[in-house]
Amino acid sequence: MMKSPIPAHDAIMDKMKAKSKESSGRDDAPDYSNAEVADLKKDYDKAKAEHDSPANMSPLNQGGYVGGGMSASDYQPTADLYMNMFQGIAEGAEKFDANDEIRKAKKACEDEGRTYSRTVSKKGKIKTRCT
Repeated sequence: MMKSPIPAHDAIMDKMKAKSKESSGRDDAPDYSNAEVADLKKDYDKAKAEHDSPANMSPLNQGGYVGGGMSASDYQPTADLYMNMFQGIAEGAEKFDANDEIRKAKKACEDEGRTYSRTVSKKGKIKTRCT
């Protein structure tokens, strides 16, 4: 796993502010008129660009973590997913019930010493019987 470049450009900014304090007496913002600060600015921009590249972004910047400030655009509707899931469960239960009835009918025929047969009419109706 790659190391995050965030500390790199933060450290460079701290150096820029320290050099600015030496030359201008202010440390709240970099003094770009100072040659050393201008050189550090190039390093800072390079580190910042590495940080902003998709390959090096942290999960926080990629939206990997959700905090308390979700917006409407972050919301993903899930109603259709749940509807499909419950529909699949219901279909599975119906198939199980149908197979269970067939098993019970086969068992009843076998207990009577007869064989179970199942036929489908031209209209699609299923008929079962013990023979």
